[in-house]
Amino acid sequence: MSSYRNKIWEESLLPLEVIEAVVNGDAEACQEALMSFQNYIDKVCKVSVESVNGTNFMELDLSMKQSVEQKLLFAITNKFEMLPLE
Repeated sequence: MSSYRNKIWEESLLPLEVIEAVVNGDAEACQEALMSFQNYIDKVCKVSVESVNGTNFMELDLSMKQSVEQKLLFAITNKFEMLPLE
């Protein structure tokens, strides 16, 4: 069971090369980082909306999504400290 969980975890990790490129300001790497978190971001940015006939449904809040994406890129670029390899 643990090996299955580790395999899933390894597949979802963002490669170090992509993180380094995001820190260095590469636009394509930023897109790749956002795409790897796209499903999670979409899930947490859904809000309940009531339609005119009274039914509730979930809708993606685009301003919330944009805010989360900006915060993710800010966190990657400003919180990661790339240590020199020895």
